[in-house]
Parts: sequence; structure tokens; C-alpha cells
Amino acid sequence: MDVKIILTLSVALQYVAAAMTLRLVRTSTARLGWLAIFVAIGLMAARRTITLYHTFDGAVTPDGSAEIIALLTSILMLVGIATIGPLFNAVAVSERALRAEKSRAQTYLDVVGVMMVAIDRNGHITLANRKACEMLGYDEESLVGQDWFDTGRPPQTREEARTRFVKIINEGGPTSEYTEGEIITRSGETRLIVWHNALLRDAEGNIAGILGSGLDITDRKWTEEKLKRSEERYELAVAGTTDGLWDWDLQTNEVHYSPRFKELLGYEGSEFDHTLDAWANLLHPDDRERIFQAVAFHHKHRSPYDVEYRLKTKSGDYRWFRARGKSIWDADGQPTRMAGSTQDITEQKQAEMDTRESEERFRQVAENITEVFWLTDWKTKQLLYVSPNYEKVFGRTVESLRLNRRSWLTALVPEDRDRVGAAFKNAAEAGVFVEDEYRIVHPDGTQRWIRDRAYPVRNEAGEVYRIVGVAEDVTDRKIAQREQVEASARMNAIFTSIADCIILIDEEGIIESLNHSALELFGYDADEIVGKNVTRLMPAPFRHEHDDHISDYLRTGIRKVIGQRREVAGCRKDGSTFPLELHVSEINLDDRRIYCGVVTDLTNRREADELIAKHNAELAHVARLSTMGEMAAGLAHEVSQPLTAVVNYTAGSYRHLRDGAPVTPELIDALDRAASQARRAGEIIHRLYDFAQKREPRSDRVNLSTLISEVIQLLAAELRSAGVNIERNVGVDLPIVLGDSVQLQQVMINLMMNSIEAMIETPVGKRHMSISAAAISSTEVRVSVSDRGHGLGPDAQQNIFDQFHTTKEDGLGMGLSISRTIIESHGGLLTATNNDSRGATFSFTLPCHDGKESK
Repeated sequence: MDVKIILTLSVALQYVAAAMTLRLVRTSTARLGWLAIFVAIGLMAARRTITLYHTFDGAVTPDGSAEIIALLTSILMLVGIATIGPLFNAVAVSERALRAEKSRAQTYLDVVGVMMVAIDRNGHITLANRKACEMLGYDEESLVGQDWFDTGRPPQTREEARTRFVKIINEGGPTSEYTEGEIITRSGETRLIVWHNALLRDAEGNIAGILGSGLDITDRKWTEEKLKRSEERYELAVAGTTDGLWDWDLQTNEVHYSPRFKELLGYEGSEFDHTLDAWANLLHPDDRERIFQAVAFHHKHRSPYDVEYRLKTKSGDYRWFRARGKSIWDADGQPTRMAGSTQDITEQKQAEMDTRESEERFRQVAENITEVFWLTDWKTKQLLYVSPNYEKVFGRTVESLRLNRRSWLTALVPEDRDRVGAAFKNAAEAGVFVEDEYRIVHPDGTQRWIRDRAYPVRNEAGEVYRIVGVAEDVTDRKIAQREQVEASARMNAIFTSIADCIILIDEEGIIESLNHSALELFGYDADEIVGKNVTRLMPAPFRHEHDDHISDYLRTGIRKVIGQRREVAGCRKDGSTFPLELHVSEINLDDRRIYCGVVTDLTNRREADELIAKHNAELAHVARLSTMGEMAAGLAHEVSQPLTAVVNYTAGSYRHLRDGAPVTPELIDALDRAASQARRAGEIIHRLYDFAQKREPRSDRVNLSTLISEVIQLLAAELRSAGVNIERNVGVDLPIVLGDSVQLQQVMINLMMNSIEAMIETPVGKRHMSISAAAISSTEVRVSVSDRGHGLGPDAQQNIFDQFHTTKEDGLGMGLSISRTIIESHGGLLTATNNDSRGATFSFTLPCHDGKESK
């Protein structure tokens, strides 16, 4: 290429560079200085170009133009340098100030408690303060330049946030409002931020980006939600609790009572003042001092406040409540506020009273039976109770058994000890029924046979929580059985009998085998019943339930029948049914289950029970007849009086009419008196007939007030003859009881006759008998017969209700025993106690009739 062209292009490019530089310079002074410099450079280039041009042409510039250009270039360079020299110095100073200002600004940004992030128009981070780096988990170098939306926003909100950002950049706002949004940290944690954004603009005023300041409100939001949920739970608890809540301000003496508190007392909101007196005035007088002492003790010692008291309800009744509370004390140790809850425990209190009465009845029964009754806790294996008869049956003290619950094993003969101990231990641990017979040795060396049974007691959930046992001395029975076996063996050595029947079935309920007794009991041959479903031996509806019992047990493992003794009905081949006792056990044989049912025919037992009941009825009848024999003389006098009056009235009337006298009012009155006396005699005879006749027990509605009046009339002659003054305290509104009126009359007559005989040695003027009857609860009534006789001796107190126990020379000792049997059959209890001053009181309780018809 031509050298001229190259040189010309070089000069042109220098001027282009100068022009571009001048466009970047903003001030006129700076432009003038740069212009002078670029002109000087141009002249230098021109001089060089001219020199080179002439050199290539082989000639030297004749007019000296190169020197002139060099002079002008020097002058222009001096002017440019003088012009822009101070400018460079000012720029350097400005840059240092700018760097210092930027450092201070960065310091300010780093010390603020919010995160600051600047984002350019493309969404890239151009600035981030220390708080932003800490929250996002990055350092500044790695954070600046990153896409804000990919780095700081959760994936599910990125597109929405980016769209909103673009809209703000393009439309110019708005950005002043506060908004909430989530960020995501480097570790993946999501935080909630409240943002305030400001637009960033360049020198021309165009939007260059957004500066956002964010405050982390994650913890505050969580706290607010927790507080909200706590308040909601409190409101739900207040609305849903059955307890009444109260809050007592001790400074103002005002008390806030919840609606439920007022409902417990029968009040509505406006009817109950929010004062302490509103509550205190309802306290039972017997509880007031005790409760205020408990409050004072709680305030002084900061001990738990948990008390029970009675409050009067709006209806006027007192109900039992349990109150629990806690106080708040100030810096000086003075209580300022006390809050708590109140729970209605009236039913619980009643249940406790019923439990105590039940425990008392249980104690009386347990301590008067000939067997040994014992009770242990299944989990702790602690002995809870053993009846006093243990000392008589085992010859060991009750205290020794309490100290060591397995000490009873020392009484067993060595041959039985290990077997029995292991059997009862395993059964107790497994919570299953166990029964065994063993021999014990008394301290005097005599041996006795004991039959011991232990039963698991289950709660409503079906879990074992108690083990109940009954041990009885069966020595006499064992001797009788042995003698019977020996006698049978002597009569027929080859004859054997099994009392119980055994049936084996599989998991499908199919009979695998039966013993001879079972075949005889049900009337089948073996080939007729083996291989058939066991439901053939059951009547409806048990037949349809049996397979469900097996399938339920195989599915759930819950035992409803296995391991328990139950009374059910059996069905013979001919279709007849009979009562039986069934005990089913499970046997694992060759990796399969076999169920063994032991069946006992209860027909004879039921017949024996019926015979015993019939015998007891006959015995009661004999006792009534015996009582009537004792009352015969007085009853003859009682009947003779109205009959003598009848004779006298009728004889006089006859003589009056025989003499032809007219019928006068006096004659009619005499005949009316005769008829009245005849009816009186008839009523006495009728009552005696009802009392003496033999009949089946009945269940009728009985008015005790009427019954007591009839018995007093029936024994009127005996009372007059013995000189006994009777006092009758019977309420007019006694509840009706359900029972046999004749049997209850028999009890009353027996108790009154005993009281009359007990006062034979009491001076005549002091022979006093009191009969009282009153309801002791809404479900029970008590009748008492009290006298001023000789009372009960120590022996009589222990054995007064035993059969054949009597303090009379000619007594049979059956009256009180029969009376107790009658009362217990009516669901009541007969007791006897000595009076504080003199004599004794016999009382019996009966349940009130609930108005339902008996069946």
C-alpha cells in the first residue's frame, strides 16, 4: 500500500480518538486542555508525515515548515498541560473523597439492623450489606453479581417476584409500600421478610435499579401465631372444661367467675356478683372457717391450695366442690392475685360414702365366713387383705402373712409345697384362674386339707388388676370323699365314674373327641358326634355365637371364653336342654391349637339349690308357727275380748226383743257394737292366718308404716302382759319397699319378741321399746327396734346371727338367723349393737322401690 495513504489514515485515526475523548469530557476547561493536547499531537504527526513524505520522495523541505510545526506543537502541548494539570489533580482528590464517602456509606449500611440489597435493571445484585450477607449465608464477593431471584427467592415465588420487579422497572413504581415476602438462605431455610423498596436512578434520572431494605419478621410471626394459638386454646379450654374458673384480685377484692362456675351453682351471668362475698356467702357454715384458714395458710407458706367444701346452689341445696388454685406474690412477698378452678365432686363424695358402706359390708361378710378370703394387687403383688379366719384355718398369724405374703407356703407339707407354690405364682403372673387342693400342718401337728382358688379381677378395659382368692378347709369333705370312694371300691372295684365331661375341638369348632361321660350326658354315640361342629351340643342362641367367638379370638387374641368358668345351656340329642358349667382351656399340640372344654352338669346342683330354698322356706314357716305358739296365750285373750263383747251385746238385744220391746236407737247401737267386735275378732284371726300359712315368697309393694302398725296390733297382748311401753317414731312419708310382707312381718315380730324377753329383768316402769323407721338416703330406708334390756354380751355380739345360737333356755337359735336371711334376700342388711346406756338396738335396711314393676 502507498505510504502516503498509510500516514493519512494514521492522522485520521488520531483525530477520531481525540473527538471521542472530547465527548467524554464534561467541563469546558477540560475540553479546551484536551483539544490543545490533541492539536499538538496532530501537528507532531503532520510534521512527521511531511518529513517522511519528503524522505520517501528523496527531497528535503525547502521552506522550513517542519520547524514551524515543531514550534507550534511545543506551544500547544504547554497550553494543554497547563490547562488539564490542575484538572487531573482535582480528579485525584475527588476520587479519594469518593472512596472515603463510599467507605462511610458501606459502614453505615453494615451497622444497620436490616438487610440492604441493591439490584440493577437485570436483576443482578450490585450491593449487599453485612446483615444481608449474614441472613443469606454468603460473603459479599460471592453475592454481588448474582441473580437476586435465583439466589434469594424460594423457587415457588421466583417467577411472580421477577414479573413484579420488571413491572416496577418499566413503569416506575410504586415502591414505597411495605410488603411481605419470603427469602431462601444458602442452607435452604425460608425466612419471612417485610420489604421497603426505593428506586435507583442514574445521572440522567433514568431508573437504574431498586434498593430494598428488609426486616426479618419470621420469629415475630411465629411468636404471634403461637400466642394466637395459645389464646385460642385458652378460650377453648374455658369453654370446654367442666370446671368453674375464678380469678381473684386481692388488691380490689374483685373476683372474675367464668360462666361455667356460675352454671355449677345454678346461676346465670347477671345473677352472680363478681365479688368475694358472692362466693363466701354460699359456703356451708361448717366449712367457712376451715376454708379461710386454708387460704391464709396458702398465702403465708405458698403451699398448694387444694380444698373441698360445700356451696349452696340457687335451688338451696348444698353440693360438694373441690377447689385448686395458685397465687402470685409481689417483690415484697405479698399476694396480689389468686386464680384457680372449682370442680363439682358431689357424685364422687356420694360414691366414696357408698364405697365405705360397701367396704363395711364386705368386711362384715369376709370376717364372718368360714373360708379365708384374700386379695392381692396384680402388678405390685402386695397383699391387700386377708380375712381373720386365716389364723384359724392355717394356724398362722395374719401379721406373719402381711410381712411375707408367701409365708403361707411354710404351712404346706413338703410334698405339696413346690407344686402349689409354682402353680399359684405362675397363675398370678399370668393373671389366670387357678384352683388347687393341698395339705397343711398346724403347729400342733395335725394335718388339714385346703381347697384354694384364685380368680383374676379385670377392669373395664379387660386388664387384670386384682387377684382374689378363697381358701377353705375341706378336710371333712376329703374324708367323706375318701370314705365314699373306698366304699364304692369295695362294692364295685371295676366301676369308675368321671363327674365332668371333656370335649376336644379344633380351631374350626369341629369335635375331635369326647370322653364316655360326655357321650352319656349328651346322649350320642361317638360316631354320631365326632367330626361334627360343637354347636350341635348348644341350643339357640348360643349356637350361632360360638363360631364368632372362635374367629374373634383367632383374629384379635382377646379371650372372652377361654380360661373362664361360665354357666351355659347344653342341648342333648333328643333336643332337651339342661344347665351346665363350662371351662375352656387352650392346648398347643403339634403346632396347632386344640380347645379343651370341661363340662359339668348343673342339673343336680340346681335341684339341690331349689331344695335348699324350699327347706329355708319351710324352716321360716316353722319359726312363724313357733312364734305363734309363744303368742298363743296373749292371742287367745286378744280374740276372747271381742267375742265376749259380741255375746254380751247380742244377749242383751235378744232379751230386749224377746220381751216385745220396740226397736230403739240404743238397740241398734248395741247391735252395731256387736258387729264391730265380730269384725275385730275376724281381722285378728285373718292376720294370724296370713302369718301362719305356708306359701311361696312374694314380691309386692310394702308400706312399712302400715306393716309396723299391724305388727304392733298383733303383739298388743304380749306388750300389755309384759308391761312394755312402746314408742313409735315412723315417718308418714316413708318410701315404698318391694318384698314379701309376711316375711317382713316375721322379722319385725321376731325382733319385738326378743326385745320383750330381753326386758324381763328390767323394772316394770322402765320397760321401754322404741320402733323407728326413716329414709337414710334416696335409695335406702332403715327400721330399728330398741329396748332397755340386758343388751348383748361379748359372745352374743360375735355369734348373734349364727344358726342355733341362742341366749334363751328354751330357744332354738333360728329366729335371728332366719331374719337375717330374709333381710339379705330383700337386698338389705340386719345388724345389732348395744345402746350407750342400756339395752340393744336391732336395725335392718331395705332398698327403696324405684317405681318399676317387679318381674
